[in-house]
Amino acid sequence: MFQEKNMKAQLPFLFIVFFNLLFGVFAITGSAQPPNPLHFEHISVGQGLPSPYVYAFTQDSKGFLWIGTSLGLSRYDGYGSKIYRYDLQDSTLITSAWCLFEDKRGGLWIGTDKGLKYLDFKTGQFTSYKHDPKNSNSLSSGPIISILEDSYGVLWVGSYGDGLNRLNQEDGSIHSL
Repeated sequence: MFQEKNMKAQLPFLFIVFFNLLFGVFAITGSAQPPNPLHFEHISVGQGLPSPYVYAFTQDSKGFLWIGTSLGLSRYDGYGSKIYRYDLQDSTLITSAWCLFEDKRGGLWIGTDKGLKYLDFKTGQFTSYKHDPKNSNSLSSGPIISILEDSYGVLWVGSYGDGLNRLNQEDGSIHSL
């Protein structure tokens, strides 16, 4: 009698466990189906890349895809590209773009083999930061290979073989570490 009462008391619990297991199995088998196949688009020199050698890419807050290559920078909008290449007459333009970073202010930082570039999205103008052996507050020499902005708005810039730089965006001062 005691076992019969105890079993009747456990029936609702067993019922819940049974249905959870049953629906859990259906949920697992239902989600085990393959997802929609991925679709890849290929962007090459024919679609506007300055070079087939891609070093870096990032998507900005407006949805543009920025692609850094061995011969310049490309902004891809899904349909076509705008190319930013090096020009002997304009040293602010891009040689090779090794790393890319959009800052909180909405500009693009580009690490190149010749230093650091900043593209102001509002004006479309580039600013260059280079190593100057006569100025201890300039970038350390070497190609720029990494860029990061901390929560205080300070830009950290890593160079290939010559260490880390801290760039204050408020006043443009640079300190090599």
